[in-house]
Amino acid sequence: MKQAGYLLLLLGFLGGAFTTVHTVETIPWGPYAGCAAAMVVGLVLVTRARKEESTASGRVDAQVQTLQESLTRLIAELQSMNDSAETLVVHDVRHQIDRTLLPDLDRFIEVRESMIPRFGLQGYVTVMDAFAGSERLLNRAWSASADGYVDEVKACLRGALGEMSRAQTAMQSLSAS
Repeated sequence: MKQAGYLLLLLGFLGGAFTTVHTVETIPWGPYAGCAAAMVVGLVLVTRARKEESTASGRVDAQVQTLQESLTRLIAELQSMNDSAETLVVHDVRHQIDRTLLPDLDRFIEVRESMIPRFGLQGYVTVMDAFAGSERLLNRAWSASADGYVDEVKACLRGALGEMSRAQTAMQSLSAS
């Protein structure tokens, strides 16, 4: 169903584009409206398919588990980086972030929407607010590492750990209720 929806979106878009450029003087509204209708139907099919995928109970359980495991690994690695902050080689921090944090950051981002059916939209916002704050600080640490600003790297890593811990606390609180 999802693939059919994407196909209708694509065909509707291309059909609408070709219809509008085919005649310079006017737009043939009949064919154009048909293309727009195909796009709307495609959008509805894609939305329904995504909703069905995201609310499958077993899948949601597995994805929430992935979220929790990713947060645990991220916090452990950030704690390790903060513990060794005095001996960090500032220009190597960006490589360490890429090597050790990026896989779990990516995994978390891929399945983050599974929090919505489990914890509701407000729960999702609570966790993602802290996670996004940590992610922004990690981006700043990465940039400061590239530029050689030791104090900024340390401050951002401390802040990122605090925000990531806040995200984990929020998720644990939501899971317990």
